[in-house]
Amino acid sequence: MNSINNKGFTLIELIGVIVVLVAIFLVAFPSLLGTTKQDEEKLYTSMVDDLCLAGETYIYSNIDDYPELSTPNSTIYLNISNLIKDGSVSKNKVNPKTKEKINNHFITFDVSSDNSLDCEYIDTSCLMTNDIDGDALLDIGDEVTCGTESFYVIPNDTTNHPSNTKISLLTKYNLNVGSNPYPDGTIGVQNENVVGYKNGMTTYGNMSFSDLNYWNDEDGNLKSEYGSSIPAFVYDENSKFYTFVENYESILKTMGVEDVYATLPSYEQLVLLGCKDGEYCNTTTEEWVYSTNYRLGSGHGDGVMNIDTTGYIANNHYSYSEYVDENYQIASGIRPVIIIAQNDYLKADTV
Repeated sequence: MNSINNKGFTLIELIGVIVVLVAIFLVAFPSLLGTTKQDEEKLYTSMVDDLCLAGETYIYSNIDDYPELSTPNSTIYLNISNLIKDGSVSKNKVNPKTKEKINNHFITFDVSSDNSLDCEYIDTSCLMTNDIDGDALLDIGDEVTCGTESFYVIPNDTTNHPSNTKISLLTKYNLNVGSNPYPDGTIGVQNENVVGYKNGMTTYGNMSFSDLNYWNDEDGNLKSEYGSSIPAFVYDENSKFYTFVENYESILKTMGVEDVYATLPSYEQLVLLGCKDGEYCNTTTEEWVYSTNYRLGSGHGDGVMNIDTTGYIANNHYSYSEYVDENYQIASGIRPVIIIAQNDYLKADTV
């Protein structure tokens, strides 16, 4: 009768098998890894090609919006959200390398001397779109676009804002909010038609700052939590502006601007831009500083500061923002400041 050998592998045999398997893995893994990276690179290249084609088609379909096409050596900045809105790019498209959604990233087109377009994909949600001195560094007055919103670089206020090593940006326009928003559906974000009182225009987006001068005590003196000198930065959750500014911050985060803090401009920042309480901004102040009529976050007594479209700063009563008088133009709205971190695409010079 034949006996059955039930003897298993010896320890030496098991070790030998493990050594062989490890050797095979070490030989095969780099090859597999290389294949994966090659596949990612191919997918990335294909994605960029598709974006550039869709972007170029979009630009020529909206040619009146892009005068840069007839200006050699200029650059066109196109946010991918525009391509998603017109249906040429899926809202679920991701960068094959980072696995992140590209919804609010950019593609840029450099216009050559023969008017051909050189396309580049840029994986950021905030990008400098107007470099005044061409030094590739952020300076006061340079323009930045985050998602579909536009901003001007302004001086930091390290006393009233959490802005150390960060960048302060003033919205290009007022927010479309309040009891009389501009009727085009862009509620909660910037709107070029929302400028406050200007040259007899119908006003949109005006609001009173608060129902009470909450920064004063019963004797009319500044409460200690708002500082010891005036004008003081008094904007906080007690202001009627607060909900709208917080909502704007949330909207920016949905646009991919994750590390962002929204607030109101301070009087100190306007001083650095050449303006002063009870006076007109000086002749060196850029017009974008007072292109809209808006409230600051600073004030004193029963007033909160307002800058109008003539460049005049006044400390007006906290409840007057909805009031319009042709001789005393104080109808004003919300023009936030956002504070964001520097990154590879946004490096500050002297801000």
